[in-house]
Amino acid sequence: MKRVLRRRNECGMSLIELLVVLAMTSIVSALVYAVLIHSTQVVARADNSTRAENTGRLALRTISQDLRAAVQIRTSSSTTACATGLTYPAGFASCVGFLVPHAVTASATTTTIAAGATPIGCPYSNITYGLKAGVIREDRTDYNASCVATSTTTGKTVLGGVDNTSAQALFTFYDAFGNQLGASNAVADFQKAGSVSMQVYLNYQKNAPDISLMATAALRNDR
Repeated sequence: MKRVLRRRNECGMSLIELLVVLAMTSIVSALVYAVLIHSTQVVARADNSTRAENTGRLALRTISQDLRAAVQIRTSSSTTACATGLTYPAGFASCVGFLVPHAVTASATTTTIAAGATPIGCPYSNITYGLKAGVIREDRTDYNASCVATSTTTGKTVLGGVDNTSAQALFTFYDAFGNQLGASNAVADFQKAGSVSMQVYLNYQKNAPDISLMATAALRNDR
């Protein structure tokens, strides 16, 4: 009796079937890749937004603390912290200078840094905050008890990426009764303001909407 050997089926995938499988695999891979890229972009945008907001709030807190301690609000001629060619009172919208006293005794040495201004006891700090080319910058000079300058900082970057337009004031001043000060007010009205609010629009990422941050500081300046 003869033994019958069965031939193994050696038929494989045809070229068309292989091409179809490759095409389907490519489509699925592209969809998965697109989802991953989109998810990464969303996470990155959220992270950038959070970082920018935290940085902006920290900067506004620093400015607010200095403004709350101010005893003399004044105009500023700084060209490192503020845009050139400013005129006041309109200039107060983007640039403000002020004096902050330190621990002062009753017999402290006093000095006057502006004609007609109330003398200030030493030690103190002469500070300017201004918006220049999308960056909030700071000028600061510290004076010791003998009214001698001990340290000076000019044009220090406080916050970048600021997107305020000319119609979006960085600083808005209010009188002691909460009335907003404007173009019809004199420089003296701003110098005697009761409070100031700060509005910052941050551009943290290209093609993303600006982040709007706001803070208000009640002033203790001399009236």
